[in-house]
Amino acid sequence: GADDPEAGDHALVADLAGRLAPEDVQLYYQVALLGRRDLELAPDPRRGCEMTLLRMHAFSPDGAGSATAGQAAPGNARAGGDAPRRGTPRARARTATPDRTEVREGGDAPPAGDLQGGGDWHARVAVLRLGGMARQLANHCTLVREDERAVVLRLDPSGEQLRTPRGEQALERALREALGRDVKLTIEVGEVEAETPAARATRENEERQRAAEQSIASDPHVQALREAFGAEVEPGSVRPR
Repeated sequence: GADDPEAGDHALVADLAGRLAPEDVQLYYQVALLGRRDLELAPDPRRGCEMTLLRMHAFSPDGAGSATAGQAAPGNARAGGDAPRRGTPRARARTATPDRTEVREGGDAPPAGDLQGGGDWHARVAVLRLGGMARQLANHCTLVREDERAVVLRLDPSGEQLRTPRGEQALERALREALGRDVKLTIEVGEVEAETPAARATRENEERQRAAEQSIASDPHVQALREAFGAEVEPGSVRPR
């Protein structure tokens, strides 16, 4: 019923529907679900909500979610219409070729030539001009083979829902631009032998979490509080820096 012309927010819904890609909306929805789960850990509901919105804002959508030419993306506008600062998400103009204006979070994209000359898939994904669901798709893949005309990836079954025509097209364009040649991207779904970038990130996060918990448990001040007052560390309250 969101498209009901009689609804009070119909104009806003219609405007957002024309500016956001379905894949980006799905990504924001997933971030919102995680943010809702973490609300009880925030100092107050307002700050918890703001942190969730910042997580959404930190992603670089793959083009279709950008503001139209001449408009600043929501959250990017500043007084006087100044250009966003380096290192922050930037408003991008919608062009006739969506996804070509993708940028990496944290600054300018590296030179296209960085992808050439080999290297593992983790390093390659890091330098591709990708954002949103296209980057998530790449993060759940491993490199099977590459030649002058083709790049073949294997997609872990756990990330199959990330495979969309739009995401594949964006990934193929990014590979062509980075490699400097016209290559055909093929994605196979199946069990992966190597660790995907997403799996590596999960493992490293878990390792940091365990290290943080061990550091707190062995902290002499924490141990003193336990002995003197029977204090306990609240489960789930420890976060790595």
